[in-house]
Amino acid sequence: MPNYSLKDGTASALSALLQRSRHGIPDPFIARARHVTFHSIEGDGRISTPCPFKETEAVSALKAVEAAALATIADLKYGTEKRSITVDFERAACFLFAAYICEIDGMNKAHPNVKSKLIDTDLLKAQSILYRRLSANLYETGTPGQYFHLHGSLEATAALNMIGLEGHRPDMTGYHDAINLIESHVKKFTTDELEKMNAEKRQAGVTCLKWENFKRTNYGQSKLEQSPWLIEELEMTTPPTPFPSLGPRNGKLRPLAGIRVIEMCRIIAGPAIGRTLAEYGADVIKVTPPHLSDVPFFQVDGNMGKHTLSLDLRTLQDRSKLDSLLATADIFIDGYRPGSLARLGYGYGALTSLAVSRGKGLVYISESCFGALPPSAEANASDEAKAWAQRPGWQQIADCVSGVAWAQGTEFMDLNEPVVPPFPMSDYGTGCAGAIAALTGLYKRAMQGGSWWGGVSLVGYDVYLMSLGLYEPEVLEPLKADFKAAGFFGAGEGGLRHNDSVDEIENSREAYSNAYDAKVKYFKSAVRIDGIGIGFDRMTRPNGHDEGEWDDWEVDQGLIITASRPKNIPSVSLSNILKSIKKTMDTLNLPKTLQDAQITTLPSAAYYISTFITPAEEAHLLQKVHIPPHVPQSTPSSLKHPFPFPLTSPNPKLTPSADKFRPLPTWRTLPISHRRLQAHPSPLTATNTLLDAPLPPWLTEPIIPRLLSLPLFPSPHSDHIFHASPHGAPNHVLINEYRPGQGIMPHEDGGAYFPSCARELGLGTRKQKWRVYLEPRSLLVTAGGLYSECLHGIESVGVDEGVRDGEGGVVNWGLLREETRRELEGGRGRGRGGRGAREVKIMGKEGLAFTMEM
Repeated sequence: MPNYSLKDGTASALSALLQRSRHGIPDPFIARARHVTFHSIEGDGRISTPCPFKETEAVSALKAVEAAALATIADLKYGTEKRSITVDFERAACFLFAAYICEIDGMNKAHPNVKSKLIDTDLLKAQSILYRRLSANLYETGTPGQYFHLHGSLEATAALNMIGLEGHRPDMTGYHDAINLIESHVKKFTTDELEKMNAEKRQAGVTCLKWENFKRTNYGQSKLEQSPWLIEELEMTTPPTPFPSLGPRNGKLRPLAGIRVIEMCRIIAGPAIGRTLAEYGADVIKVTPPHLSDVPFFQVDGNMGKHTLSLDLRTLQDRSKLDSLLATADIFIDGYRPGSLARLGYGYGALTSLAVSRGKGLVYISESCFGALPPSAEANASDEAKAWAQRPGWQQIADCVSGVAWAQGTEFMDLNEPVVPPFPMSDYGTGCAGAIAALTGLYKRAMQGGSWWGGVSLVGYDVYLMSLGLYEPEVLEPLKADFKAAGFFGAGEGGLRHNDSVDEIENSREAYSNAYDAKVKYFKSAVRIDGIGIGFDRMTRPNGHDEGEWDDWEVDQGLIITASRPKNIPSVSLSNILKSIKKTMDTLNLPKTLQDAQITTLPSAAYYISTFITPAEEAHLLQKVHIPPHVPQSTPSSLKHPFPFPLTSPNPKLTPSADKFRPLPTWRTLPISHRRLQAHPSPLTATNTLLDAPLPPWLTEPIIPRLLSLPLFPSPHSDHIFHASPHGAPNHVLINEYRPGQGIMPHEDGGAYFPSCARELGLGTRKQKWRVYLEPRSLLVTAGGLYSECLHGIESVGVDEGVRDGEGGVVNWGLLREETRRELEGGRGRGRGGRGAREVKIMGKEGLAFTMEM
């Protein structure tokens, strides 16, 4: 970036942060923070976030204070040493996106099959049903140029009812249809009317303000000079509590080893506090109620290092369990609306009394959207201040009220309207501030005694961020151009949402989670301190997984690392990750239902999805197709096969495995056409029937779960297309190899399969013919009479011509990708020469095919 240094910008942000927080940070923290080294793994410290804000600088400065606090605590625990502290820019930036760029079993948050690995905690379907999810969105109001962020939280119905809509609309399956419907109702009201209704219904919505307007509000003025975290004493009668004198864990020094944390939070910001403390060695128990929703995927990253417990505090039995845990807890994190836990008997007042009665102080951290009033200010606070403090809210709400959304829209997106930043950066910034508050409270408890309250808020982080100013135009314009070229400025539902692959990013780690029964990829800490082990003692798990005891916790090996300088690898740029996200995920274009993909001009049901698998999945499948070896007749029956899935060959020789015999697959060469094919899990038997055996996992994932996730019709009661088949899913696969320009004559498959079949480019009866154009990675599903009454084949031609819409053209023209139609409308036929194609047929109750190009 011209005339801008990320290191200088971060140094300035740290200086501003220390000045802003001078009354809430111990002097030793400040002294150490001033000597933190900022490091760029790439070497040039490039700006990587698609926004006009100094996000990398802000969070790196927070991480510097966090690291300084940890190093100071390490001195108390292990003796004073000169410990060098480093914060890595790229890892700090990745921290802001952690929930979206982590992976489970190779799948990120937006992957169509990721739900198969998660526990469904979206209890009211406020996330999984599109219409209900859009109850949390930014809409224009009845006053032109004014916007209101509606937010149904994790419930949706109350917010939709508030503007005159039903909580459920099964007919609203289209993204823009749902957007337009909800916005048309929001436009019936002014922002003042919406604010009044919002307060009456206790919803999380808010008027979208510009930064200048926010600063003029009484609430805004109260936040302008505040630190991103607040700290004050609750009581000073309990004596100083030294840090537990535990030795190294797994051979590593862990400053927070022996510290016990109870985390009562959901979503991202609150859990990010507990996650950070766990990364430094604390034992963290996340407690969630079984009757409240949570976002399932956010638990993958948010629960790293923790135990998780489900408790319903409305019952005496579960209250007793929590009371038992609280008896020896050091930190309590409250991530609910201020006052909510107090009404259940677990506010800071009750826990302060507990601390006094047990003779050991406690640190109470309050995390919320607008910021809880400090205990010393509650009694004399104005009604307006109390109302702001008790408002519900989330990241999007904070970004709208503080002016962040307007700046994102006008200064980065070049629009005259607000746009909520696409990633939960304020969530993670708030989580970092909360960890600093907790470390400060622990330090003060050790040095002075007593119990301590810490407060952080999403708006508090946003105010700190906005106070740093935006990038200057000469810095911002090249950044915008870079992201524009990557497609981040396109209209549509998805926009910038998540990454697709971080396989080559040195900032990540991957380890196996027993609780999820899958490998989980997560990002390494941005903090490195000489001699200190940083990382997690245990892998992640879903909410409610554990019993809830403090003793005898498992420790997973190999997750903790000591300070070492990361390699300089150019591919670690976060901007490159985000561009890869956009490029790859734009290629996956699944309909909401199969009905949305129906080829309506055919006489019976057929469906076409232009992009059913990603290029990476295509490459993986092609690799697997090439794996099966030719097995000669002399192969000994004791041959051990290296592939852990059922395999077949035309003349199978059974091979022993741990629990069953598995035949080996090979290519079979057809005598007339000399084409090759494979059959899975086996070829037809002599009686023209199929063996009842499982498909290999590499064909099952991701194809079958993705297909089964598509209902036939836009109805909550709609079945998937295989619901009536004996196996409830595809159970036979033919892999056909075609040389360039090669086809197959019109034919029928006979009675071996159920009355449907997959076909590639042509299908028809002997009297009528229809043409279907299949693009690479596309899917064609046929049913009914198109199998039983039609032949199907592929013309042996070198170039596909005459495929455009109209008489004689292909029947799925309107379902093709836009770039394909442009190419064909330009008069260029799609050549088959020089590239082979394979057709994969999967047969069950229905048939399907997709193509992959070499």
